Amino acid sequence: MPSYEEQLINDAQAKYPFLKRHNPVVITNPSDTGNYAETWPIGEPGDEKYPRPNRIPIHQLGVEVYRPDQFSADDLAGEVLHADPVANNIRQSLMRSWAPKQLSILRHQAGDYQATLDSGGSEADAVRNATDSAMRGYVTNQWPDDANSAMNYDANQLKMLDSLRSYMTTDSEKKSKGGMIDKPLQGGNKTI
Repeated sequence: MPSYEEQLINDAQAKYPFLKRHNPVVITNPSDTGNYAETWPIGEPGDEKYPRPNRIPIHQLGVEVYRPDQFSADDLAGEVLHADPVANNIRQSLMRSWAPKQLSILRHQAGDYQATLDSGGSEADAVRNATDSAMRGYVTNQWPDDANSAMNYDANQLKMLDSLRSYMTTDSEKKSKGGMIDKPLQGGNKTI
């Protein structure tokens, strides 16, 4: 019988094949910190207070799960988005596209916004983290439908979010000619 970590990775890769590109190390470290997980990008050592766990090699992406009973395959995919170059490009494009009303909704809807400010982060960091939350909320259905509807995404934003979802759920190993390109083109992916 597979371990929790092995089962989580297997389930997540079946639903989100883009994870195979990252091959994340997943470990559990049950904690009542209030957080669900921490993503450890390649090369990120942490600091004295929160060092990188020894079980996550410095040369490999890792996700440390604090609440395994509440952490799903969708959550793992959402965590890996933090370190994905396609997702990072889409995040930057979305951040430049937010209308004032959308920013206001993000400030209230995305708990990551206030948590970033409370931990001493800047407004720009808070908007970046709230944008990550909105991306996860849309592409992995972590937000309820009414929250996604309230964002009132415009056609270009929906195109970016839908291309991210397609990128995450398309198995590049099973593609033959045509399909999704792994590199972003003009802020997104292009189907050819």
